[in-house]
Amino acid sequence: MSKVTGHIKAVDGISFELRAGETLAIVGVSCCRKSTTAKMMPMLEEPTEGSIPIEGQDVHNSSSAVRKSYRSSVQAVFQDPWSSLNPRMRVKDIIAEPMVIN
Repeated sequence: MSKVTGHIKAVDGISFELRAGETLAIVGVSCCRKSTTAKMMPMLEEPTEGSIPIEGQDVHNSSSAVRKSYRSSVQAVFQDPWSSLNPRMRVKDIIAEPMVIN
């Protein structure tokens, strides 16, 4: 059994704001926690502290109804298209799939 003596802050002090119609690109050197930051937006990772307010509500600390509504409005496409996109599907079907599900 190992003893935990501290913790590592993987992402610390990041802040950004997007308005309707804006796009954000997260760039940086290898291992600077771009993916960790990006995974928090569609709620694939949970923050251990801090908040992620979306339209005035912290989605990670909200009701299940708010979380469900939020999850249906966001989508992530990661760098590796083979793990994100099915090469056997047509582009129109890939785009339509989340709309059909939600």
